[in-house]
Amino acid sequence: MSAPNKNSGESVSPNDTSDEEGGDGQIEHTAIPQVPPSPPQQDQSNGSTNNARTWEKWAAIFIAAGTVGLLVVNICLMRSTEKSADAAQSAASTATQSLMLAKQQFSDDQRAWVGVENAIVRDPPSNKVGLLNIVLKNTGKTPALHLHVFGVMQREKGTHLMDISDARRYPIKELGILMPNAESTIPSHIPYSTDPGIKLLQNGAYHMVSYGIVEYDDVAGRPHNTTLCIFIAPDFQNVGWCDKYNDAN
Repeated sequence: MSAPNKNSGESVSPNDTSDEEGGDGQIEHTAIPQVPPSPPQQDQSNGSTNNARTWEKWAAIFIAAGTVGLLVVNICLMRSTEKSADAAQSAASTATQSLMLAKQQFSDDQRAWVGVENAIVRDPPSNKVGLLNIVLKNTGKTPALHLHVFGVMQREKGTHLMDISDARRYPIKELGILMPNAESTIPSHIPYSTDPGIKLLQNGAYHMVSYGIVEYDDVAGRPHNTTLCIFIAPDFQNVGWCDKYNDAN
């Protein structure tokens, strides 16, 4: 049977393939282009994995290099900080020492200085006691405080001298305060001498020696002392200074 054709009213046979056949009745074949096969999925996956691993390696190298560089920078900063701290500490120590030195220099410049200004002999007549007046003076710029004088006069044979520290066993006078440029006379009594004794002093066999220690504080509370050793000349008119024990601090 044939289905009716609405357009022409003719029936078309289902076996009618004259349009698809050539003029000679043969079937034409269409050429299919050659398409290269797609690469296997496994090869693409391996390439992507290799690339990822390469990037991971480079990223790890860059991170490691950056970490090392940051560590070096931190070490340099730490050393720089330590040097700055040491420099600051050294500067502070130097400033403290300079301040202490300036304070000490100021104290030394302004302090009291007590020494012997003069010594006057009153020669003893025969069988009498003579006198040696020792004049102390504060040549400093501030008062001498808590001033005490110790001393003794005695005969010494030839050039012998006793230990000056023994003079402290003989307190003479307590002045308390000696103002700047002020003077104070300290009497030192010449021991009793007979006529033969005076002759021994006059010919130099013996000497009359006066030992003294002056102790005081400056206004900063620092202790000081002055030691003196004076001998009377054979003419009983002049005095001389011993080779030692005349000192001040």
